[in-house]
Amino acid sequence: MRVAFVTHEQLEGLAPDDQAILEFLQPEAAVWNDPEVRWQDFDAVVLRSTWDYHLHYAHFQTWLKHLQNLNVKVLNSARLVQWNSNKIYLQELQNRGIPIIPTHFVDPHERQNLPEILSRTGWSGLVIKPSVSAAAHHTYRIQGALPPEIHQTLLDLPADVTLLVQPFMREIQNPGEHSLVFFNGQFSHALLKTPGQGDFRVQGMHGGQTRGIEVDSDLIRQAQNVIQALPEMPLYARVDGVVGEGQLLLMEIELIEPNLFLKTHPEAARNFAQAIQERLDGKQHGSPLTETAR
Repeated sequence: MRVAFVTHEQLEGLAPDDQAILEFLQPEAAVWNDPEVRWQDFDAVVLRSTWDYHLHYAHFQTWLKHLQNLNVKVLNSARLVQWNSNKIYLQELQNRGIPIIPTHFVDPHERQNLPEILSRTGWSGLVIKPSVSAAAHHTYRIQGALPPEIHQTLLDLPADVTLLVQPFMREIQNPGEHSLVFFNGQFSHALLKTPGQGDFRVQGMHGGQTRGIEVDSDLIRQAQNVIQALPEMPLYARVDGVVGEGQLLLMEIELIEPNLFLKTHPEAARNFAQAIQERLDGKQHGSPLTETAR
């Protein structure tokens, strides 16, 4: 069977981490916005490193609809990716009982009043991020008054983008951000991500460091609750959050293009390949979860 791993045009072939799967599966790299790709010729199209989707958001949404019209098997599904592409999904998960980092959602028409909104939170340190973003793009840590140049940058964002205002969580610096990876709803492996010196962002491009860790069954259970609250079962999911006094507070659930850190655990790449094979064999369908689970 032919499986595409969807990438972006700045990559040549598979992303470095995804190359770990080649021992178990031989996917073909395909750039998402390459007009020459015949997506209908693949048995499955797996979104993996579409790391520029947020910079071409309207085009990306059109591409997903195109795949749906072709009846292409997309993993994670186009429906789930569309849902996950805007971070206002955190409100929905919170309404389903998932603990999230305290978040004030600033509607687009409220952006002009952002300095007053920040002062009303009472939080001494803040993080502001757009609802459509990746790799900490336009994510700012604010201490004190909102700098005018940052406010103007946020005002210039697309008109339909909500802003998320959150307190800066000290746990990001110590011990770090926890990430738990699941394939077809089954826990695979966990990571701890820490920011670089003098930064608050944990992504490697910003100097962050990541290492594989072992986590206890209670933390796995809490992350599993997040999976069960999703609109449907994903092929892959990375649950990102901070842990305080044993409770996982969700920062994001990554269902579009997360690094899965397949090289950090001996069985991670095998687990991912097996999960894809299960979908190809029809053993896992990504069907909507039950209303009880949701």
